[in-house]
Amino acid sequence: MKRLAVHLSMFFVLILFGAGCGPKPPVAGFPETTPLQEALEKLRTRSESWQGYQARMTVRGESPKKNFSIQAVIVAALPDRLRFEAYKLGQSVGVLALSPVDSSLWIPSEQVVYRAPTGQELIDYFLGAAIPPEAFTRSLIAVLSSDQLQGLQPLPMESDWVLVSGRPGEDTVYAWTFTPGFVSMEKVTVRQGDHFYSVVYDPPVSLDPASLPGRITFLSGDWRLQVKIDQLVPAEVTPDSAFQLSIPEGTRLVNLDGSL
Repeated sequence: MKRLAVHLSMFFVLILFGAGCGPKPPVAGFPETTPLQEALEKLRTRSESWQGYQARMTVRGESPKKNFSIQAVIVAALPDRLRFEAYKLGQSVGVLALSPVDSSLWIPSEQVVYRAPTGQELIDYFLGAAIPPEAFTRSLIAVLSSDQLQGLQPLPMESDWVLVSGRPGEDTVYAWTFTPGFVSMEKVTVRQGDHFYSVVYDPPVSLDPASLPGRITFLSGDWRLQVKIDQLVPAEVTPDSAFQLSIPEGTRLVNLDGSL
């Protein structure tokens, strides 16, 4: 991953200085039997098929902050709504609800609702992994956003099966590694500012829309999050109320940034 991280940094510099420099030459080096356009169409179809979903999964986390093993039920409506409820021995131990209206984390045993300026801070506090909410929800189903699809291009000096996406003005670059022939997605490497993390699929996920991930590992130098998908189904419509917490009377409200 170290070599890919270096190349990602170089790519980010290239897109910063290459924007607005006229048409790019045709991309060379892709085998004729598996054209890039075909792979992009498969990725686009897969993304359009998974605009929302419900899932049951087993999650194990390791970080300096905490080690844990939980069962979880997830409801997601892309791009910006997520409900993640964690269970242990059949009892709810936490509910994370993220939406454009409100983002909160309810811990029943503490009778506390935590809030933060960003959903990423709540995910980090709850799961010990600093991952943006949209990146987390998309990674669980192995799909790309429309912006990422539009910006995809080969990574310079890397193999034919690595595609990257990044835009000038945004300090984040994604690199997707595929099996030969763009048959399946193996992993994603993300550069977010000075921070790198990867998402590894075991086994690799076919680009067919009906293909489901099995085991997913989110990994950085500071934390590791392992997810085993037990059940995953598309959900076309989910009411907004699913992403809002009903806070019991007497609950304390705590802002993680220390504000009142």
